[in-house]
Amino acid sequence: MNSGIGHRIKHFRELKGMSQTQLVDALNKIMSGEMIKRPTISNYENDKTDPSIEQLRAFAKVFGIKVGELFDDDTKETFLYGIVAEQPNDHISQKQVLLEELNELHKELRACEKEKQKHKDELEQLKKILPIGGEAKLTEAEK
Repeated sequence: MNSGIGHRIKHFRELKGMSQTQLVDALNKIMSGEMIKRPTISNYENDKTDPSIEQLRAFAKVFGIKVGELFDDDTKETFLYGIVAEQPNDHISQKQVLLEELNELHKELRACEKEKQKHKDELEQLKKILPIGGEAKLTEAEK
């Protein structure tokens, strides 16, 4: 399968200022069992092979991003369809990744809603201080 995810892996690796060897070392520290070698990273970055779901999680952890950020719209669809085509009985892993992404998006949405409410509250406070005409109302203590 060739999902086109390699350019995203390379982008985040370079963004972190890491060499392929440094990335391999970081990945192998957090992955259990499966050891990755530098040529494997080269193969991923050149879209010769694709990482496993477990490896995607490790990449995301090393880069400090969400798994979904390793994909652009086109690569996500290609990668997930490829998983189904190559491993038709492995739907649980695919669903787990998608559920994790959905949960992350839900958390982000809740955080945005809280931030929006905070800004609305701040705006209301400012409206109490500044009338529509733009002149501030000073209390006697402030004069």
